[in-house]
Amino acid sequence: MMARPDLFDRVAFPHPPIPWQPEPAPTLAGKHVLITAGRRDPICPWALSERLIGWAKAQGA
Repeated sequence: MMARPDLFDRVAFPHPPIPWQPEPAPTLAGKHVLITAGRRDPICPWALSERLIGWAKAQGA
């Protein structure tokens, strides 16, 4: 989704430990993104999940 947003209409990120800041992807506007992570997720620290959530929202997803 980050490299080729044109390939997907919907994406799910279960426990998304993405340790880098993705580049802007304005073509994600209107796409559906499900991020299944929580503040006590043992796999992905909340700060990384929160950053991914913020990124997706900033792209209009």
